[in-house]
Amino acid sequence: MKMYVKFDFNALCKKVLDEKLKEHGLKYRLLNFGEVEFYEPLTQEQHSLFKQNLEDYGIEII
Repeated sequence: MKMYVKFDFNALCKKVLDEKLKEHGLKYRLLNFGEVEFYEPLTQEQHSLFKQNLEDYGIEII
């Protein structure tokens, strides 16, 4: 059996990003697509863990 699904790539990425930011307990707000504003500076460890976590979903920090 096959099932065809339709999805909104932008909404999907935003949802994953939002969930991962919350998991890490970071204070932020999502701006435009692919843009995040942090209210507090990230430590090197927070940045590394967050980056690694996003890479599991094919999301890269640029």
